[in-house]
Amino acid sequence: MQLTEKAVLALKFDGKRRVVWDDGDLRFGVSIGKASRVYVVDYTFDGRRRRMTLGKTAEIKLEIARGLAGDALAEVR
Repeated sequence: MQLTEKAVLALKFDGKRRVVWDDGDLRFGVSIGKASRVYVVDYTFDGRRRRMTLGKTAEIKLEIARGLAGDALAEVR
């Protein structure tokens, strides 16, 4: 899904936690839970896949979260 501010606000909890990944970068997405939506980024470190929470969608803008994701990926490389 192409993540936009409007698309992120429209995402709804459907009974279990899920992640909606951005079409532009499959390592960046939004985790949707019962109480909140958070931006996440997946990365590999020491051969293991990890997920980092970047912040709540209600507290930071999408473009800032994308920047944080890029910074996080640059640090683990």
